[in-house]
Amino acid sequence: MARDFLTVIVNRPNHDDATKYAYYWFEKVIAYMKARGFTITDAKGVSATRANWLANLKNQIFQTGVGHGNAEVWAGMYNEVLLRANRDEPLMEGRVVYPLACSVGQILGPQLVSIGKAWAFLGWNVDFTFMASKRPGTGDPDDDPYQKAFMDPVIYVCYAFADGKRPSEAWEIGLKIWKQKIAEAPEGSAQKKWLIHDCDGWMKTIDKDDPITGVAPAIEKVEFYYRRPELITWTLIGQGVQEGNLWKTTWDTKTVLDGDYVLAVKAYPRSSEWQPSDYVERNVKVDNSTLPKAKAEWVSPEEGAVLRGKVELKAKASAE
Repeated sequence: MARDFLTVIVNRPNHDDATKYAYYWFEKVIAYMKARGFTITDAKGVSATRANWLANLKNQIFQTGVGHGNAEVWAGMYNEVLLRANRDEPLMEGRVVYPLACSVGQILGPQLVSIGKAWAFLGWNVDFTFMASKRPGTGDPDDDPYQKAFMDPVIYVCYAFADGKRPSEAWEIGLKIWKQKIAEAPEGSAQKKWLIHDCDGWMKTIDKDDPITGVAPAIEKVEFYYRRPELITWTLIGQGVQEGNLWKTTWDTKTVLDGDYVLAVKAYPRSSEWQPSDYVERNVKVDNSTLPKAKAEWVSPEEGAVLRGKVELKAKASAE
């Protein structure tokens, strides 16, 4: 069954703490996909009941969102069943399905592909666990390192879909970020334990590995380099992150000496029938010596003061 490219339906129940956290995470997903031309049907809050969801379920190619789950069920608001194995598989025909729900990858997910003819299913075959240091909806989740460690691999999979990646590529991007977060977590911590658990349960079932944008990106990756003018060897700054038709990375110029540099960007095509681009150069000058300095001045003790015992030191400081 043909579906409409660049269309998404998102389920966002918010009836308990677990769903409320993810409810706010998916606001980032919705904003990112809208900025890339996607039409979003946002079944949020009470709209994430089965009746409302079915009324909103049109020809969207991408089904994602939040909810509790088990081996055979993905649930919506107040744990009402949205998708049940051995009943609802045909509803997902021709779609890519990515639910943030526990254990749906055991039976439901694979059957959506094998029986329901979904293009692909990405999800978890375990009851995952995440940590947070703030209440849901309190500030930006990016400011909570515990939330962010789980949130990033979840939402960057959606970002990958929005950028034209295939389901297998989106899954690999999620896996890469999981491993990065595991490496960053303190040894022996509960955070590392649960990240490993959740990563081990990250799974996929794919029948048709096509992008939901309708067109696979022609460019596989873009890399940024620098060198001194008198040298011929390039130093890699980093691999670019795609945003629409732009690729970007960040170079911390404080890691090199002031002076003249040559920057270069190089594009690598996806197709073997194309060659990588040349190093496209741009001459720049690094000058961090002219950065403004912070100011500091003594308040006490006074110049030449005689000190005895414990002494409180006071100063004023500004960076204006």
